[in-house]
Amino acid sequence: MSLESHLQVLANERLLGTLLKGVDIILGAGSNTRLGDADDLAVNFPGHAADFADTYPVVITAADGKPTLLVNTDNEYTYLGRLKVDFDANGEVILANLASDSAINGAYAATAGNVAAAWGTSLGDLDATAFAAGTKGSQVRDLTDAVQGVIVATDANVFGYTGVYLEGERSLVRSEETNLGSLSADANAFAFREALGLSADSFVVSFKNGGGIRAQIGTLSAPDPVDGSVDKLPPLANPAAGKQTGGVSLLDVENSLRFDNKLMAFDTTPEGLKAILEHGVAAGTLQGRFPQIGGVSFSWDPDLPAGSRVSDIGLLSADGRGLLALYNDGAVLPGAPARISVVTLNFLANGGDGYPAKENGENFRYLLSDGTLSGAVDEALNFTDPGVIAGATPSGSTLLGEQQAFGTYLAARYATPETAYALADTPVSLDERIQKLNFRADTVLAGISMPGTGITIGEGPDSLVLRISQDAWVGDAQYVVKVDGIQVGGVLTASALHASGQSDVVTVRGDWAGGLHGATIEFLNDAWGGTPQTDRNLYLDGATYNGVAVAGANAVLEKPGPAFVTFTDTGPVTVPAPASATIGAGADSLVLKISQDAYLGAAQYTVAVDGVQIDGVLAASATRASGGADTLTVLGNWSGGLHEITVQFLNDAWDGTPETDRNLYLEGATYNGVAVEGVVAALEKPVAASFTVLDMGPVGAPVTTTIGAGPDGLVLRVSQDAYRGDAAYTVSVDGVQIGGVLTASALRSTGSSDTLNVFGNWGEGVHEARIEFLNDAWGGTPETDRNLFLDGATYGGAVVNGATATLERPGAAVFTFEDAATSGSANNADLLFAS
Repeated sequence: MSLESHLQVLANERLLGTLLKGVDIILGAGSNTRLGDADDLAVNFPGHAADFADTYPVVITAADGKPTLLVNTDNEYTYLGRLKVDFDANGEVILANLASDSAINGAYAATAGNVAAAWGTSLGDLDATAFAAGTKGSQVRDLTDAVQGVIVATDANVFGYTGVYLEGERSLVRSEETNLGSLSADANAFAFREALGLSADSFVVSFKNGGGIRAQIGTLSAPDPVDGSVDKLPPLANPAAGKQTGGVSLLDVENSLRFDNKLMAFDTTPEGLKAILEHGVAAGTLQGRFPQIGGVSFSWDPDLPAGSRVSDIGLLSADGRGLLALYNDGAVLPGAPARISVVTLNFLANGGDGYPAKENGENFRYLLSDGTLSGAVDEALNFTDPGVIAGATPSGSTLLGEQQAFGTYLAARYATPETAYALADTPVSLDERIQKLNFRADTVLAGISMPGTGITIGEGPDSLVLRISQDAWVGDAQYVVKVDGIQVGGVLTASALHASGQSDVVTVRGDWAGGLHGATIEFLNDAWGGTPQTDRNLYLDGATYNGVAVAGANAVLEKPGPAFVTFTDTGPVTVPAPASATIGAGADSLVLKISQDAYLGAAQYTVAVDGVQIDGVLAASATRASGGADTLTVLGNWSGGLHEITVQFLNDAWDGTPETDRNLYLEGATYNGVAVEGVVAALEKPVAASFTVLDMGPVGAPVTTTIGAGPDGLVLRVSQDAYRGDAAYTVSVDGVQIGGVLTASALRSTGSSDTLNVFGNWGEGVHEARIEFLNDAWGGTPETDRNLFLDGATYGGAVVNGATATLERPGAAVFTFEDAATSGSANNADLLFAS
């Protein structure tokens, strides 16, 4: 039996093969992975490198111990895959025959030379053979000639020009910044900015998914005759269409942006933008969700846990002269703007690729093809539904798609060969918008002034937080702070400019008794040049005391002197300790990490699994500011498969400042001991955070597996740490792999082991066994680590001494055992490690 799959990642299809029974062949799709055998020749095509990722076919050991063959070829008609398989009388694949059929099997590159070879003719004689009248080739040519007329007409519609290759290779747009991704994101931002009537020095964020870019725009040079290398070039001229070299046509745009998703705008906060970017990189690279961005730059560290990988974020103006800092070292900066305008694809705004746009956005509107915006669209609706779209589109207009936006932007900015786009794609080490910190240093915020400083003076459990700004003519404003007449700290210098709408945050610590207290902010160094533009002033923009807003804490100091603030201490301040609680009952365990901002009371929430609420209303205890988190264990008996988890925030509160805000935070989750990827959410209004978990059936149950055939038996005991999936491995004896890729089941933490029976016919003497660990994973802690353990071995019933190993990275445990014809006893073994 054969199976067609479209899991888009070959490793997932390999894993699928190990879980099935009765499947002989899997036809993989969506990953565009090039597979080839020893006599196949990889060829450079535009957007497709000349290499093979693995052999053709990949041999997998299925759940029933029988072989399954996995095949896959590249897309865009670049290769034709061919597989000849022989079956025995039992209907099982005869693996031994694959080697003799290697000349038949494999990937055939779609070149004229290969067509000629298949016909046993020369390139010059193809018209008289492969495409001769009456042949199937001639019928194909009739179709392609008809299509060619449409292609020429589409290629004649040129929007603008590029002087460089626009990178759209799948592995790159799903892993790093690319010039095509940036150009497309900039085009969407341009459309939104035009609809709002904003100037080029304004800030608009644009993001899209790399998976939506389906092809490059450009071509490759002929291979170098010496080393075979090729150059990436702008699009070729098409004389039949009147298209010049470098022209970017409707054909190019339709091929690259094939989905033509519609554009949608919304508003978010700095915290919301960070949550969106965190989601974009939470699954790492080679993911369709990986972002391509405009109007923003950020740095990220893939070695940190998902949800806390983004470090610095800065907004970029379209003219390239403005940068506004939002985040530094993972922390939001004081004075960051409360609202950020964002444009994206309606697919992503609706939650496509898992993006939490609705959870972190509001005021969703479609961009219209006439250059305007639709009215606000209810977040509860499906933004991609034709009925919803029709209801939001004014009569006589249509929604603006990314193809039209791209063409319009090219025509506006790069309309001629002289003004062609000229930013060549860079390696990841030189990317500026998306800075990957294990390849380069962080320069997102380099050379800019922060929007406001955050400093702490004094010591003690009580906290008076002042928001300060200035007019900084001929130098910064200076001041001191006193509480009850006693100065706290030294002379302070303002940073944030009042005209920018930003403020410094000055946290004054102390241990003040219950009752009324007075604070003084004294301006020291007034300066005046005769006009409002030549004036140094100090502003008190607000204050809180122990998280509660202080009434009347606003003042304008236009000359040396004090501003006075009174506040009331109501008693000792205690920080709630993280709490642990268990709800529900059953064998399965979902563990949530929860924290809060507890302004005027604790945050309340409910938890539901598959729409069924577990227990009643819950109250958070740990505060996010303390760095702690509650541990909520949710028990149940959930069947194998996907399950939806919903955490609903109930009682939002907000009094206008970050210090007077009640929020709920989902800090992470595990399911049956395995970390759930990307589960981080900031709930700043009464909304729900939703995510899915996969139940794989009985957790960590030891299994017994048999591979190979013969009278001799080597028995291995294997276990694992199963972070983000089971450990995969292979077994070889004397350099010959037995079976396919194996998957561990038993968890090391349970004290149990899988039993792997390896059979063969090994002669008398010493033999070498090798256990190769394939798929290490590490999330930064011992609890977020995938490892493989060799817990022991026997041969012929006798213990192989020393056959234990801990494999914490991809590599092998190698040991020897002796086949002694007379005694059958096992020899002492040396255990080696190879990375």
